[in-house]
Amino acid sequence: GYSFYYVETGSMMPIINVGDLIVVKEFDSDHYQEGMNVTYLLEGAKSTVTHQIVKREGNIITTRGMNAETNNTDDEPFDVSCIVGEVVHVWKNYYKFINFVKSPLGIICLALIGFGVVEGIGLLDKVILKKEENKEIEKEKEV
Repeated sequence: GYSFYYVETGSMMPIINVGDLIVVKEFDSDHYQEGMNVTYLLEGAKSTVTHQIVKREGNIITTRGMNAETNNTDDEPFDVSCIVGEVVHVWKNYYKFINFVKSPLGIICLALIGFGVVEGIGLLDKVILKKEENKEIEKEKEV
């Protein structure tokens, strides 16, 4: 029930900013209440929207972006079934991490980390094999 979305607009600033990664968790339709930040996908739409619920009347939800400069009116009401889930976590400045990973230094760091993991696993295997050999030698000495 978890989904991840990269934020491309500033409609929820300052709570959620452009370049953040949001983690969205799906809940039963009864869960969603006023004040919650939710991600929804309207019928026929190509992309999701993340806004705050400002009104709930039965199964009809009304949302609005939190950026006071760009969102001074409520969104068109929609059915609760359009909600993908509630925003449960925001990874601030996710874009900085991605830009670093794409950079030459980031690629080198990832390669070194991968090399370290592979070598570390090899070293652990050698240590475990050595302990097993020592146990076998001890058993042979006892006989």
